[in-house]
Amino acid sequence: MIKNSSTGVTKRFTSKGIFPYQMAFTLLIPLRNIFLSPGQLIRRLELKADSSVLEVGPGPGYFSLKVAGFLQHGKLVLADIQKEMLALAQKRLDKKGIKNTEYYLCNGNKFAFSDNSFNRIFMVTVIGEVENKETYIRKFCRFQNWQVIPTN
Repeated sequence: MIKNSSTGVTKRFTSKGIFPYQMAFTLLIPLRNIFLSPGQLIRRLELKADSSVLEVGPGPGYFSLKVAGFLQHGKLVLADIQKEMLALAQKRLDKKGIKNTEYYLCNGNKFAFSDNSFNRIFMVTVIGEVENKETYIRKFCRFQNWQVIPTN
């Protein structure tokens, strides 16, 4: 379901497919705020302090930090297919003392969450890594009362 490549990091960085964890630092550049800031994302998702949220493909946690911080009485579950990305995100969140998070290493095909587990599910710049986008997104429908919220 997720494209994988055995080519070098540089080629993977500049082409389609799974974003290389070795280049994760580029995902933390504040220039990303020009297109979508963590604060804008929180507003667009209409999050509440007690929401249960799934972030698919968090990378090193650029959005995770602010979202988890906003969820004072809720939780954020970070799901990624790369254990290295989850480790980077966890390190950033732990450093800030954020404890309302869970980490889920997935394979991109199966997600072991119960129906209606989340109030919101989001992914930012991840869908380009997915081969069969419609099937992938349909899998999330059972995890929440599905509602597509545009980010543009």
